Amino acid sequence: MRKIILIFGLLLVTNYTIAQCQKGDCKNGFSIMKYSDATYEGNYAEGKFDGLGLMFYNDKRLYHGEYKDNTFNGYGYYKWKTGETYIGSWKNGLQSGLGIQKKVNGGIQSAGLWADGKISNSLSSTSPTNNPKNCTGNCIEGIGQLIDKDSIYFTGIFKDKNIILGNIQSKDYLYDGEIKNNIPNGYGQIKYLNNNEYFLGYFKDGKKNGAGIFTDKSNKRVFGKWIDDVYQDPLKFEFSQTDFCKEIIALAKLNKKERRELVKGKNSSSITLEKHFLNQFNLKTDSYADNFTGNEKIHFFFPDKKEGKPTLVYEELIEACNSCKKLIPTKDSRYKYNDVELYVSKYSSGMTLTFPKPDPCISGNRKNGKGKKQYTDAIYEGEFKNGERSGKGKYAWSNGNSYDGEYKNDKRNGKGLFLWKIGDKYDGESVDDFRTGKGKYTWASGDSYEGDFVKNKTEGFGTHIWESGNKYVGEYKNSKRNGQGTFTYAKGSKYIGEYKDNKFHGFGKEYDENGLLFYEGNYINNMFEGLGTYYYKNESKYIGNWKKDKRNGFGKIYYKNTELKYEGDFENGKINGKGVSYDIDGVKFHDGNYKNGQRQGQGTYYYKDGKKAYEGNFENGKKNGQGAKYYTDGKYIGEFKDDLRQGLGKFYNLEGKLTFEGMYKDDKAVK
Repeated sequence: MRKIILIFGLLLVTNYTIAQCQKGDCKNGFSIMKYSDATYEGNYAEGKFDGLGLMFYNDKRLYHGEYKDNTFNGYGYYKWKTGETYIGSWKNGLQSGLGIQKKVNGGIQSAGLWADGKISNSLSSTSPTNNPKNCTGNCIEGIGQLIDKDSIYFTGIFKDKNIILGNIQSKDYLYDGEIKNNIPNGYGQIKYLNNNEYFLGYFKDGKKNGAGIFTDKSNKRVFGKWIDDVYQDPLKFEFSQTDFCKEIIALAKLNKKERRELVKGKNSSSITLEKHFLNQFNLKTDSYADNFTGNEKIHFFFPDKKEGKPTLVYEELIEACNSCKKLIPTKDSRYKYNDVELYVSKYSSGMTLTFPKPDPCISGNRKNGKGKKQYTDAIYEGEFKNGERSGKGKYAWSNGNSYDGEYKNDKRNGKGLFLWKIGDKYDGESVDDFRTGKGKYTWASGDSYEGDFVKNKTEGFGTHIWESGNKYVGEYKNSKRNGQGTFTYAKGSKYIGEYKDNKFHGFGKEYDENGLLFYEGNYINNMFEGLGTYYYKNESKYIGNWKKDKRNGFGKIYYKNTELKYEGDFENGKINGKGVSYDIDGVKFHDGNYKNGQRQGQGTYYYKDGKKAYEGNFENGKKNGQGAKYYTDGKYIGEFKDDLRQGLGKFYNLEGKLTFEGMYKDDKAVK
């Protein structure tokens, strides 16, 4: 396997500082970046390759596909300068998951499951007995090529009789990538033969759907989004989320006099607030500008798109609000900046800013010192600095919830204790009103989590203990078990390995209540999947392939003395297909076909000394049908039933001379 990832990694590390951004947003967005030995076209997030991208190396190497944190992550296509290619799944810059590596001439070199840049489970191209007639190779569960009735060629990896990854060759196009229902589905690349145009990106039901890169016959590339093969035109103006955020915060900071001047005489009229991201706001207020009483509300309505003017719809407004770190989400479509609430309407293409009633200082020094302040739905009692909560204080909501701890810049910053009316409790660190840092969350049920938090979510490393006695110690992401961890059940059994969204996913090990290892290998969605080893209580073991917790594919069974007992095919947990069985001394005694764990079909049986004892047909584990049995004084060829010679047969002596031909009954010749 070529060490392509080391080369790529060196490119990013050694040349990243001398890169030149040629076009677009090279920090967050789409751009073209020129390096000394490569050119990148694609998406960035916080200055790193993230999302869909295309990398042209000066030495004629090529990669296009998904990126994360500057490395290949997800599905992608790689071409070496020698002409060899790989398409499939990547993880942290290495081939990992399902993939196909092809030779220069387009023939498949390796295909199957990859791990850490190497093929870990190579699929077979040997034709099974139930293979379709129009297939070359294995079109059931392996590598093959299938030709359908319309002379369309499907070449690649088949699973459950369907191609899932590989190549489609028709009279209209050539395609490489993920496949479902015999048409492009997922990530892939396509060449349209009638006009020599290309598309790299995502497909659904054979159509371009999602992000992609389109190259026309003049080699002009367009990066964008498609829905059902239709390119989605970008907005006629650039919407700056940064400017939007600044504008909203500026409005929220307006004092009463400034708000009156803003809306005075402008009921149902329009004004320009920011020329870069928006033409006009239409302003209305729910009361007279000079006579605000109670909460003051100002409504902002955007022009409708049918008016031919740029505007913003609900989804765009929500995305903009979520990107504004100064706006704190409180519930669906609602945000807060200090005491000002912003509501985004789903129905009227607009927003509403609600200014609260004046918050009088109930007692003490609310400027600098200790005091007590009334909020709309809570009371704060504690320290202030420059009119903001700063130092230690207690915030008590009217619904019975409370926070007692440290404040800075008018927000919860530092250590503190949250108490919820329902009985939950959080004791730990906060940053800008979010549970962030180290802390312990205890539920009213008795469950608890202690570890890292990021913006109210469990993220990083932590320990979760359930009231039932179960315990997990390991990594979290987005409030779910993701990464490496150990789950110990109340009765003592445990799992040690990788997680994805709270499920066993990746490589792991399981131990029983006595601490004995009984499985180590790959998991998908809590089930054995891929390569794995299972240790039985009688000290024998199975090493091989799994599918949904059952032995499937090629595998080996060993006696407890480590001698090989069986090697061959499995299906639905049972020995099915072709295989070889051995006795406890390691001597082969049967080579042939099996069904449901019994010898079935053609096979060969051996004596202890390795010589053939029988070759022919088996049924239900016994010799049945035509076969040949070898004796010390000669050989019998003929019919068998339930291990006995039964029916028409011939017997030859050791010199090969026919000594009897006729009927046999109950293993004896009828003379």
